[in-house]
Amino acid sequence: MVKAKGYAFLGKTPNADFRELGKAVMANCPSVQQFIQFSPPEETIERATSAFVLAEQARALAGAALADPAGSQILKTYGQAASKVRETDGCLVIFTTGSTGYPKPALLSHRNVTCQNMCLGAAFGFSEESRMLVNLPPSHVGCQTEQLMTTMFFGGTAVILHIFDAELSLKAIQEHKVNSFGQIPALFNLQWRLPNYDKFDLSSLRFALYGGQQVSRTFLEKLATMAPGFGTGLGLTESAGFCTYTPLDGTVDDILAGVGFDMPVEDHFCELREKVASCAVVGVEHQVFSEGIVCFVERKPDAELTAGHLDEHARGLASYMRPLHYVILEPGTMPLNRVAKTDYVLLKQRAADEVKALRSSGAWDA
Repeated sequence: MVKAKGYAFLGKTPNADFRELGKAVMANCPSVQQFIQFSPPEETIERATSAFVLAEQARALAGAALADPAGSQILKTYGQAASKVRETDGCLVIFTTGSTGYPKPALLSHRNVTCQNMCLGAAFGFSEESRMLVNLPPSHVGCQTEQLMTTMFFGGTAVILHIFDAELSLKAIQEHKVNSFGQIPALFNLQWRLPNYDKFDLSSLRFALYGGQQVSRTFLEKLATMAPGFGTGLGLTESAGFCTYTPLDGTVDDILAGVGFDMPVEDHFCELREKVASCAVVGVEHQVFSEGIVCFVERKPDAELTAGHLDEHARGLASYMRPLHYVILEPGTMPLNRVAKTDYVLLKQRAADEVKALRSSGAWDA
């Protein structure tokens, strides 16, 4: 069980009265100690704190702390707490949508989220100039780790709506000069069906992102009239978002052909097309780097391939992405699961065995 300590919820909206959810959590979840309601103080239910009051208190505390950094107990306490946080520590629990079974909680680490931010930002051109509309549910990685946190990671500006509204979203794009945003296809359709859709000035839009399901050519052609750049990818809650990314300059035909390219280490080594048939990498605990990479490479028949060849080729990667150990597999021996995909569960165990042997000779954690 997650045993959450805090619960945030909306108040009464035109669509539903979310205060009832707050009351239900109060009655049935004894682990929750703090209740934050996104409503003015006068509309907040008993035992809950208005998010607006909380924000004002936080702003006042921050101002006092920054006015006297050396003597601030809050900054000292913060520094002590922050120094104990590791990149592999959990920072966010998000429940999956249940597309592979029942919904389940996914624990995301700091590294998990920041890796997603780096990949998504590089793939779709995030920068300090990004002005991202965030109008998706905060219980989804599309909102939290992809749009909001990637924008913050690259120093851009996030324009946030508390709940999706087709007309308010278009108004936010127009008034705040939003240049990028992402939605599921149904939300785009709701906007396009508005009788006053053509009245909104959306000329600031540079890029529109969609995800969650397959779309038609007609949908993509309409999307192309909304923003000059558009794209998609395949994502998982457990990976904090997208695992694949369509080209930044992709055409309608490009995007209809697939869900994009991936960005693993594997792809780099598969560039050795004359020598490498396939490649897979897994992480294993490392005492210095938290986690080190073990790279399994299946050589092509009659090809000469050594760890030295792979290590030399790895110089084209950033140092933190380079494998610490290579395992060269004979042709046709890359382990596959029952649906003919790489069996990462088996490779994870084999990598652990490899590292155990390396540790016995002091060749892994150094």
